[in-house]
Amino acid sequence: MKVRDLEIPDDIVAHLNSNGIETLYPPQRMAVKAGLMGGKSILVSAPTASGKSLIALLALLSMLKRGGRKAVYLSPLKALAAEKYNEFKGMPDPIRPSISIADLNVRDRLLGNILCMTNERMDLALRRDEGWVDSIDLVITDEIHLVGDVHRGPVLEMVLTRLRGKRQIVGLSATISNAKEIAQWLDCKLVKSSWRPVKLTEGVCEGHTIRWSNNKKSQIETSSRGLAIDLALDSVKSGHQSLIFVNTRRGAPSQATKAAGAVRKMLNNIDKK
Repeated sequence: MKVRDLEIPDDIVAHLNSNGIETLYPPQRMAVKAGLMGGKSILVSAPTASGKSLIALLALLSMLKRGGRKAVYLSPLKALAAEKYNEFKGMPDPIRPSISIADLNVRDRLLGNILCMTNERMDLALRRDEGWVDSIDLVITDEIHLVGDVHRGPVLEMVLTRLRGKRQIVGLSATISNAKEIAQWLDCKLVKSSWRPVKLTEGVCEGHTIRWSNNKKSQIETSSRGLAIDLALDSVKSGHQSLIFVNTRRGAPSQATKAAGAVRKMLNNIDKK
């Protein structure tokens, strides 16, 4: 299924094509077939980079075409809400984004047809009974699996409980352990896919040896910088990207500094050769 075959504005088609998006991925096709563009509520459980952002965009465009008024894009973090706002901001008409990650005035919120905000900010708007909430026709919830999180879950659960029913709900996540239960609770059609654009190979590294899930082994160069940096360098040398997760915010800049220095040194050595 081609993007140009969908009933969306030509300017949006051109924008997507210019970004290399011409054909729908399997999860996107499944969502369309499940009634996404007809106003059906759906819950999408699909791996990272499988096209969930386009699913959200298609839901927004079809809502506007049906005469819908406003959509909200809910994110668990301010940074993610800001990222989505900037993403929508780069799109042509009829997309008019606004953002509310602080206590913005009502006029600012009413200007856009897609409001990017955190779950907590949406909860505040509901508890205040802010008038603009009545104009919401579409709710897009990113990282919806967090409804089961001990800390963030209760707020998201209360928000969805109050918003469900009259509005189209589009829930997005890469990992939902209880997808069927959440879909039933929200009265959503479940779209579940394991497809990913890049094959995922899993392995465990101990010392300088990686043991892969297919029982193969490979060796990496080790150094005093730590195993995470060594693994990242091994990936970069192979022409791939690398992503390092740390368990604290404070640890992220430290690892980034180490990684930057290691990559710089590696590239300098390559240039000398």
